[in-house]
Amino acid sequence: MVRWRHQRKEKLATIRDEIQRLENVLEQLLYKAQTTLHQLSPESTSAALYRVTIERAALHRDNLQLQDAITRHLEIGTKLKRETDQFRRELHQVSKVKATSSQLALDSEGWWVHFPNGEPPFFFHPIPEDEYLDKLKQREVEFTERHLFISFIDNMFGWSVDYVPPFQQASGTTIAHARFSKRLRCSLPEACQTLGRIDISQ
Repeated sequence: MVRWRHQRKEKLATIRDEIQRLENVLEQLLYKAQTTLHQLSPESTSAALYRVTIERAALHRDNLQLQDAITRHLEIGTKLKRETDQFRRELHQVSKVKATSSQLALDSEGWWVHFPNGEPPFFFHPIPEDEYLDKLKQREVEFTERHLFISFIDNMFGWSVDYVPPFQQASGTTIAHARFSKRLRCSLPEACQTLGRIDISQ
């Protein structure tokens, strides 16, 4: 990259020197034509003016071509610098992700989950069974604290029996509820199918 920039600067400097040389040649030709104009015959004067006009047009055309070349080189240099900066940022981001991935793999158990559609990956930490049970017990305690009217009675044939004290409805009827629950371990599709077959109205 540094060598390419150095070569581009040298090329631009060469182009600028060539433009300056052509402008100097043009000035010399014009000066020479003006100083020798009175020494020429009408025929030779016309021929000299014609030649000077042609050379001036050619020099002007060369000057425009060189300016276009300089403009193209500058545009290419700007585009290349922009793409180089973008590539460096992406390379830094990839290096950062790799370093984070390696650190996570060393610090804890788990694996990276990647997506085929270009979504950013994430590192999955499996929860140990004892930690899962602790969290579940904690949630049960919080639920019990929020719903103090439910009290645990006993276990019956593997089912947990929760009792709700009797309460009186607006019509004056007293009603008591009991809840029977059992913890099951199954996959989410099986759970969804089972819940879909249950009639909650009964």
